[in-house]
Amino acid sequence: ESHTVISTQQIGVDILEKTQCFHGSESHIPLVSLSSEVLNQSTCVVREKNGDFCGYRVVDGLFSSEDISLLHAIVNKGLSRRKQLGGPTILDINTGYIRDIAGLENLFTTNTNNNKGDETSSIMSDVFTPEDFSHYGRIIRVLKSVVAKTFHIRAEQDLFFTAPTFITRIDESLPWKVQGIHDEYWHTHVDMNNTAHYHYSGLLYLSTYNKDFTGGRFKLYSANKNNNLQDRPGSKRSKKHQSMEEEKDLKLVLEPAAGRVVMFTSGPEHPHRVERVTSGQRIVLSFWFSCDSKREFEIFLDGKAHTAFSRKIGQAIHAKRSQQRNG
Repeated sequence: ESHTVISTQQIGVDILEKTQCFHGSESHIPLVSLSSEVLNQSTCVVREKNGDFCGYRVVDGLFSSEDISLLHAIVNKGLSRRKQLGGPTILDINTGYIRDIAGLENLFTTNTNNNKGDETSSIMSDVFTPEDFSHYGRIIRVLKSVVAKTFHIRAEQDLFFTAPTFITRIDESLPWKVQGIHDEYWHTHVDMNNTAHYHYSGLLYLSTYNKDFTGGRFKLYSANKNNNLQDRPGSKRSKKHQSMEEEKDLKLVLEPAAGRVVMFTSGPEHPHRVERVTSGQRIVLSFWFSCDSKREFEIFLDGKAHTAFSRKIGQAIHAKRSQQRNG
């Protein structure tokens, strides 16, 4: 079957592609994660018999170049607190956690060392300002509004920004080696299979294909009952067999461009992956929305409140470390 290619040469893209939901029950959203009231009343739940649909949308122009530049600067502010390493680095602006090939740390605390090089304490670190959090919040609110309008959801009543939501930088400007399965970012997966309360997925690109990096295109596949496209690390299938399966079911090849957004329903109808980056730095904001109000992360809506929240995280980590040292 033929597939759609959206290149960086295409300007002002706005494509909506509807697809059949891939599920075994009347509602698209898994029954185990939602109450009967939500399932019966929420506009977030996809009911194909009512005209609802699964699908994906690719759209340019939701944000100005200034919006993207400012978000990029905020991201770099966080990433710069960690020694630059090759490979994937994941930064959660909400909570300050950052993971790279060296492991997991929290940016809202800073380790201090004595003359012997031993860690002695951790102190608070204000990484992001209230203005940073406010801008980030504005970006998320726009994304929420567009996801809601695209899939006919009552945004304030039925759609909820959820965590974790994070920035991923894939850096091939430095040599690196895979340290664990978290570093193998190129495997095909289904978001809802990984995190059950993810119901709507999206990506906001902060860098551009063939300008900032090579490789790293986004690929979306059709669900296929006969093939398991959930390609987990350690799969015994040959690379040739895997490639043949994927190419047969390929639906979309997307070249990232700074400011471009792709959003899609998070279920098994949308297996997807990122090609391995071959050079440069690929940076993207991954975001998710849930139909489950209990999974809402809302503190970012107020820049000052989010700053206070980040300090509480830092204080909690500091207290835990002190207890471990003294215990």
